[in-house]
Amino acid sequence: MGRDYDSKRSNYAHGKCIPFINGINRVRLRRSKVYHPGPGSSFPVDGGLARALTDLAFAAGGAGFVVPLGLLLAGVAIPGLAMGLLPRAVGWAGLIVAGLAEIATLSLLVPALDPLLPIGRFGGLIWLLLVSVLLPLERKKP
Repeated sequence: MGRDYDSKRSNYAHGKCIPFINGINRVRLRRSKVYHPGPGSSFPVDGGLARALTDLAFAAGGAGFVVPLGLLLAGVAIPGLAMGLLPRAVGWAGLIVAGLAEIATLSLLVPALDPLLPIGRFGGLIWLLLVSVLLPLERKKP
């Protein structure tokens, strides 16, 4: 009895509901006058609203990511240097990348600082990977 129920139930797991849901979505999009959903579809949006949404997305994805990452880098590099857990060159490189990431905050006001965003983002992530390999597993007793 249980086996029959499971076999009937599994028939629906093979995608029989997908065309049904696709049809429902297509009808909804047609009623809202969207005939080809995707990047080409257009909705009536005010130019000022579009610019504000673009700036918000840039702030959240650009400076909104790089600033906390810079604080994380500084928070790892300073104790790593002070306690001798990291090589000095690696620690100072982390502080430099952290400083550049924090300066990248000003890219919201000064567009000329936009190139600092990928330096802070990718440089910071590469530095974190390097530090994860170099940090010792156990601390030395003083």
